Amino acid sequence: MKCGGVVLGMVTHHGVVDGTAALHFLHTWAAFSREGDRAVVRIPYLDRTLLCARNPPVVRLDTFTIFCPKIILSQAPGPVVVNEVLILRKDQLSTLNHICGGKGVSTFSTVSAQVWQCMSLARQLPPDSTVRLAFMANIRRRMTPPLPGGYFGNAVINLSVSDEARTISSGDLAYIACRIRDTLSRVDNEVVHSAVDYLELALAERDNRPAFG
Repeated sequence: MKCGGVVLGMVTHHGVVDGTAALHFLHTWAAFSREGDRAVVRIPYLDRTLLCARNPPVVRLDTFTIFCPKIILSQAPGPVVVNEVLILRKDQLSTLNHICGGKGVSTFSTVSAQVWQCMSLARQLPPDSTVRLAFMANIRRRMTPPLPGGYFGNAVINLSVSDEARTISSGDLAYIACRIRDTLSRVDNEVVHSAVDYLELALAERDNRPAFG
């Protein structure tokens, strides 16, 4: 660059690291670049066995209502025609949080509820059809015991919440946000291990050989 700066690009594989681990790597790299051997850094925790499947794998059936094991689309998704970035101001976020009950409901839940409702309205789905919202959750602090600080790996699982299209399209936004919040709150050590065990069984069935990693 003419100003003397450097642009650095990085590509990561989500099967290896999630956003938290990637940021840890970047912060550590920056600290060494800035301070050299004097840098004070948090050593990454590299033991992946904490998220290994149990032997034998055990999937608790009621966890299927929480984590999102498989979604079968009715048709192949078409090309994205329009990309749009929507910026929410602080006052708009405050209004959403107030509508959705304020304390006890996170900004993530309120914004997700608004987006889910808008998407359901735009799609004009049959009122009795099922709509599903899928999202990822960081499980580092939801395990017993929690994963060590600096755990370097992929520590997210896919979650989902579903309801009738009529309920999401015309329902109370606070109710929708609470459905999302309640799904997140149900994620515990057993749900995490059931999700890991399910993936282990699914990979073994797909490849017809023991799955590792």
